Amino acid sequence: MTLTVTDAGGTNSKTQPVTVSAPPPPPATHLGFTRDPPSGLSVGNSFSVEVTAYDAQGGTATGFTGLVSLTLQGQIVLGVLSGQTSVNAVNGIATFNNLKITGACTGCSLTATAAGLTGATSGTFSVAGL
Repeated sequence: MTLTVTDAGGTNSKTQPVTVSAPPPPPATHLGFTRDPPSGLSVGNSFSVEVTAYDAQGGTATGFTGLVSLTLQGQIVLGVLSGQTSVNAVNGIATFNNLKITGACTGCSLTATAAGLTGATSGTFSVAGL
């Protein structure tokens, strides 16, 4: 973009290139699951979830690149959540692939947390034994 300035008499002018920057994106305030775990799984089956960082207006906080971590909640029978349970968000979105639960659970959920943001809880699901 160029800017041309002309004096009050209209006899002298100067053209100068100008860079206009967009304002920074709003900061992230909270997390939300944009892809929940499947409602029913078998022990050891892999699944994926997606967690999005949102700004105060509910838009995706595309500038957020922080670490997002998952934990398993609920009535778990000798099982844990395995796989890569902490990832950095890219453009405000944290994608978790190849997650597995090694035991049975009923009415379980995942909790997503990130420093400085309000966390989120997934929809509930169950994991059946083999």
